[in-house]
Amino acid sequence: MRRMQWLVPGMLGALLAVTGCATRITNLTPSTLPREESGLYAFEAEWTSTERTRELRQDRIRGYVVYDGNFYAMERVSRMTNRWESMVPIPEDRRIVFYHFKWDYENAGFGRNHPNSLRSQQFQLEIADTYP
Repeated sequence: MRRMQWLVPGMLGALLAVTGCATRITNLTPSTLPREESGLYAFEAEWTSTERTRELRQDRIRGYVVYDGNFYAMERVSRMTNRWESMVPIPEDRRIVFYHFKWDYENAGFGRNHPNSLRSQQFQLEIADTYP
């Protein structure tokens, strides 16, 4: 019985530790964009993490748009801590584009940084010749 007294609080503590650090990616890119003469298209995403600020190395976060196996670096939107954007070249013969976002980041811990990464689900972008 004495063992059971510690089992439930221990399990709850472990559950809180696991669920306490959540990272979420929100795609802010529209699903349809008008065709651009320049061939460059704006991709934007929001990366939100509930990890403690002192553990998440803000200066070590790198975001990418991944399209056709190519990585296009994203930059933080000025005056925003969690919004990222990139201009990605898409050939004019492409009408449908499948892409995802990827973040590489580091967590501080026990005297050294620990590399980590996060990948979003796959998204679809339609490039329309005529845009309503």
